[in-house]
Amino acid sequence: MFSHVFPLHKIFHLWDKLILGDSSFPLHVGLSILTQLRETLLASGFNECILLFSDLPEVDMEQCVNFSLDTYSTTPKSITARTQQSEKSPYIATMDIPVQDLNKEKFPRISVDDVVSLIRDDNDRAIIVDIRNPTHYARSSVKGSINIPCSSITFGEINIENVGIHSSLLKKNKDKIVVVIGSEEANLDIFPKFLIHCHIPKVCVLHGGFNVLLPITPTVLIQNQI
Repeated sequence: MFSHVFPLHKIFHLWDKLILGDSSFPLHVGLSILTQLRETLLASGFNECILLFSDLPEVDMEQCVNFSLDTYSTTPKSITARTQQSEKSPYIATMDIPVQDLNKEKFPRISVDDVVSLIRDDNDRAIIVDIRNPTHYARSSVKGSINIPCSSITFGEINIENVGIHSSLLKKNKDKIVVVIGSEEANLDIFPKFLIHCHIPKVCVLHGGFNVLLPITPTVLIQNQI
């Protein structure tokens, strides 16, 4: 893998990591290569890009490996889990979604297991954004989450300030994973796109919506009497 574009003295550093990683690790390697070549690719035409990918002498392999390991370790496994991988993965959350529908989405889906792990084990890594209406949020919500109802946002203007009082939280924590949680009646397509257009990185959507959190025990929800 990658041996058709890299010389042997570069590729063996990468192979050591590929052997130890799972089937999603090559995706992180590809991301690392594209990140290094981003400026060159954006400044090149289609034909130049094709020629560039036939020979990649400018790629710093040590930087590539380090970047790949960093994104691999910080990305929730369900986001990059591959349906066709040989080993059975408990992280695959989108097996019931047609590929055509997934291709239309501009954001990844995250499994309930990964979200629960983020809430319980490493809550500093994530911002949980609940886009349900305030009444439902007040009745039951994820511990530590924030409420930004879809109905309160003007989507016609691409400005993160439109989300209200939580805009500064999203702007100041661009290193954190932003998990969008909604319900069946909430539009789980418009809001994540809006965040991406506002240059908020690491946006993902809880697959199955808020209801998949209800049966989790011990609970990660706060129940309030209204």
